[in-house]
Amino acid sequence: MTVEIYGRDGCDACAKIKDRLTSLSVGYREHKVDQDVTREHVMELFPGVSSLPVLTVGGKVYMGPTQCNEALNQFGADVGKDLLNE
Repeated sequence: MTVEIYGRDGCDACAKIKDRLTSLSVGYREHKVDQDVTREHVMELFPGVSSLPVLTVGGKVYMGPTQCNEALNQFGADVGKDLLNE
């Protein structure tokens, strides 16, 4: 299962989500807005996005720090194992 995060340098919420993924031993692919992708491209990919980070997990999209944190809370401590087994 693919985990991707769209964020930007200097974004505290983005850094916290990346730290949580790392602490859960979940590998992810990072896309930095204004470096790897444009803001316009992110808005095309995720209509209605109003804040970063954007986290995609196996095709499911979570936008903003609240949704991203809720998603990681929902996955629980076994998220790394679950993602690797799918």
